[in-house]
Amino acid sequence: MLLDASARSITDQTNGAYEERFKDEVHPAFSSLHFPDDGLFMRLNGYPLKDGKYGAPGRRSLHSIQEIIFCLTRSERARNDMQTNIEGHSATIDLIFLPFNDRMASKHEYRVYCSPGKGAIAAVSQYCWHKPWIFSSLQSEEMNKTADAIWNGIVGIHQQIIGDLDRTNELDALLLKQGYTFDVFYNKEKGTSALVDLNVFGATSGCRSSLFHWIEDLTLLYGDEEEVEFNVTVENQGGAGILSTCFL
Repeated sequence: MLLDASARSITDQTNGAYEERFKDEVHPAFSSLHFPDDGLFMRLNGYPLKDGKYGAPGRRSLHSIQEIIFCLTRSERARNDMQTNIEGHSATIDLIFLPFNDRMASKHEYRVYCSPGKGAIAAVSQYCWHKPWIFSSLQSEEMNKTADAIWNGIVGIHQQIIGDLDRTNELDALLLKQGYTFDVFYNKEKGTSALVDLNVFGATSGCRSSLFHWIEDLTLLYGDEEEVEFNVTVENQGGAGILSTCFL
């Protein structure tokens, strides 16, 4: 029913034809949830719903069952997951709820591009490419140290991903062949990095290129350069600009 409602919704409002059915058939599944003052964070089993729409502009937390349904029916990721499950003869999807923590916002994330073939890191960009880097107010030396720390965390996570891949497994081999991206969350206070999710790669994949361009930066993103370019957005006298750091 959620999938059908998602397909039939053409506005930023829940399809009214489904309201009563939602209350009878969907609301009970969430009846045990407790909504703290700061709300809840929701993700699918495999990845977060970054493309979902929430109850208020700019807010990423959920405060009611109605908002959960609204987010699910406005998310392409959720729609695809529901469609995949139905095709696999499963009528359910797995959802994970956590107390919302603003420190987990996307401004702390970085997208890592791993080129087809070997799966080596080719480029890194801050995830929120359209906003100044959260560390852009630091002095140059401190910015470089922070970029180094983020890079070291990315390298560690990349090594774990490569170590977990089985090249004799068809899906793992396909992942390496096609290339992939992964998102990393960096916690400066703790000096730690964590994997957020694994994504597809390439100009035709629908994966956002952030501070790169799939065509103009083709040589870089597809791993034909010797160095890895790490791009962030900084403010300067002339406005916003891109700061690039290179790693071997």
